[in-house]
Amino acid sequence: MEYAGRLNTIKIAAVPCLIGWCLIAIGSNFTTVLCGRLLTGVAAGMGTSPAIVYITEVAKPELRGALIATCPTLASFGMMLSYLKGAYLTWRTAAWTSVIYVLIPLLLITIWIPESPVWLVARGRVDEAENSLKWLAGEKSSLPEQQLAALVKSQDMKALVTSGFMGRLAGFGRPSGYKPLLVLTGLFFFQQFSGVYTTLFYSVELFKVLDVMDKISNRL
Repeated sequence: MEYAGRLNTIKIAAVPCLIGWCLIAIGSNFTTVLCGRLLTGVAAGMGTSPAIVYITEVAKPELRGALIATCPTLASFGMMLSYLKGAYLTWRTAAWTSVIYVLIPLLLITIWIPESPVWLVARGRVDEAENSLKWLAGEKSSLPEQQLAALVKSQDMKALVTSGFMGRLAGFGRPSGYKPLLVLTGLFFFQQFSGVYTTLFYSVELFKVLDVMDKISNRL
C-alpha cells in the first residue's frame, strides 16, 4: 500500500475476493471451495490493513479511535449476517450475495472516495492531496490549506519516500519498531488461542447441539 496507495490496494484485494466468492458459489467439490476460501482470506488480509491506515490518516484525532473501533464491530456484524443468511438461503445464494458486498464498496471507492492526502503528499502529488483534503473537510472549510502545509513540511513524508524497503525493514531493529511488533504479536497470539475462532467456525454445530438438548429437556 506504500507503492500503490491505500485505496488502490483495497481495489487490488477486491480481485481475489471476487474470484474467491465466485469459486465458493459455483464450487462442486472440496478443492474448489477450499481455493475460494483461501482467496477470500488473502483478500481480507490485503484489504483490512489499508482501510485502517486510510481511516487513521484522514480522520480527526478525536474521532480516530472510535472509527478504528468500528472495524472489528462491523466484521462481527458481517459474520452474524452470514449466519443469518445461511438460516434462510442456500449456501450458494449466500455466497453470491457476498459478491455484491464487494462490488458496491469497490464502485464507491472508484468513483467517489479520494486517495489518502498523506500518501499523495508523500508521492509529490500535492494538487491531488489538496483536492482530497477539500473533499474530506468540505469546500468552504479553511482547514485543507493548513493541513496541506503541515503535510508538505513534515519530515516524515520525506522519510517515507527516501527510506525504501530496506530502510523500513531496518526500522524493525529499533525499539520503536520491534516493541510494538512484539505487543501486537502477543495480542494476536492470545486472541487466536483463546478459542474465539473455534467457537465461531463451529457455531452452527453448537447451536444444533443446544437445540437438541433444549428439546430433550422440554420432553423431560
